[in-house]
Amino acid sequence: MPSKRLDPYSLVIVDVPLDWAVNDIYHDLVHKYGNGVMEVGRMFYRDNQPMRSIYVKFDSPEQVEHLLDDGLMVIWHEIKKVKEYYFPIVCFVCGGIGHRSSACPLVKPCDTCQRRHDVGQKACHSGMS
Repeated sequence: MPSKRLDPYSLVIVDVPLDWAVNDIYHDLVHKYGNGVMEVGRMFYRDNQPMRSIYVKFDSPEQVEHLLDDGLMVIWHEIKKVKEYYFPIVCFVCGGIGHRSSACPLVKPCDTCQRRHDVGQKACHSGMS
């Protein structure tokens, strides 16, 4: 049965120490899980601070499903939990990552009703005067 996940080729490994080099992790995962490991990268918070999570891209959604079913992967003899990878939320107003356009800090609240209206809307239609 095909996956309904947004990115069936990727997963996230959590609780990965920040001092572990991504390139070394990549080579260890290829050694343990085969050439299906295509890419490994560190994940970052909105302020560009590194997270203790990494994403791993595979060439096969079946391999990802198998690893997610197990719930664990091994990096250098340490067992790490894995979870689904979700694409980050991207704001359509400013292009920023981590918030929706309805919560964009660049959109100022309405002077009349203090709500955030559509970006191009010039007049308040809330019925307040």
